[in-house]
Amino acid sequence: MRQTPRFYAKLILVIIGLTVLCSLFSFQEEGCGVDRRLVKTLNDTDAKKISFTAMRTDVSDMVKFKCPEKISRTLPRFGKEFNFYQLNCTIKEYRKEEDGDYHLVLQDAGDTTTMVGEILNPTCDDLKNNPHLQDYIKVRAEFEKYILPKFKVKGGYYKLKGVCFFDKVHGQLGAAKNGVELHPILSFTKFK
Repeated sequence: MRQTPRFYAKLILVIIGLTVLCSLFSFQEEGCGVDRRLVKTLNDTDAKKISFTAMRTDVSDMVKFKCPEKISRTLPRFGKEFNFYQLNCTIKEYRKEEDGDYHLVLQDAGDTTTMVGEILNPTCDDLKNNPHLQDYIKVRAEFEKYILPKFKVKGGYYKLKGVCFFDKVHGQLGAAKNGVELHPILSFTKFK
C-alpha cells in the first residue's frame, strides 16, 4: 500500500509534537528533581506534622540514624523525617546541581565524616505556593555571600537548621552511608 505525501507530512507533525511533549515532561522532571520531591520540598501532606522546634545535633550523630533498607522514589515521610535539626558545622565544599539546588558537604569541626545539606532552588514551579518559599529565598541569598572559587565557601562555622531527609545513596558527593541529609535547609547563619 502506497502512502501519499500528505500522510507523511501528518506523520512527521505527529512525531514532532510527541517529541516536544516528551522533552517538556523530561525537562520538568530533571529541571527540579523527582525522587521524593514532595518530601524534600515540604510539599507533602505530612509536612504539617513536622515539629519545627530545632533539636541540636551534629553530623557524627546524624550519620548514625537508622534508615530503611530501601528508599523508593515515592516513599512517604517517615521517622526522623518529622524532625527539625540544628547543626553547627563546617562546609567542606558545595556543588550547584542540575536542578539548581546547592548541594553542601557538611562536617563536624575536626572530623572527616560528611553528610549532605541541600539549599533548594526557589525558582522551581512546584515551590510557588510553598509556605517556606521565603525561607528558601533567604537561605540561598545568605549562602551565596560566602561562595568562593572552585566550589569552596569561606572557612568557619555555620549554624544550619533544616529537616531530616533520607536519600537513596547513588554516589553523591559527601553522602553519608545512611543517606541522611539536612534537606531542605531553612536557616543559614555564619557564626565564626
